[in-house]
Amino acid sequence: MLNMFQVVKVLEALSTERKIPSDINTLMNTKYFSRSGSRWILYGNMTLPQFIRSLMKQWRSETEVLSEEVVVLRKEVEQYNGVDRTL
Repeated sequence: MLNMFQVVKVLEALSTERKIPSDINTLMNTKYFSRSGSRWILYGNMTLPQFIRSLMKQWRSETEVLSEEVVVLRKEVEQYNGVDRTL
């Protein structure tokens, strides 16, 4: 199975009009900590399924954090709205 470095090279070869954007190359050289493997791995060395799953895990984690923050903010708004602001 191709790793992401190879996928990017294939995409670049198929695209005769444009070069792969630099931020994609930067991402491929970024390290990700694999909890299941207990090691750091370059995104570029991941297979496509590993890459997609790592992004899904990050998205889920960030979504959970945001959900918790929304709950806290909602409680603060409810407390604020419950306060008598007339003097």
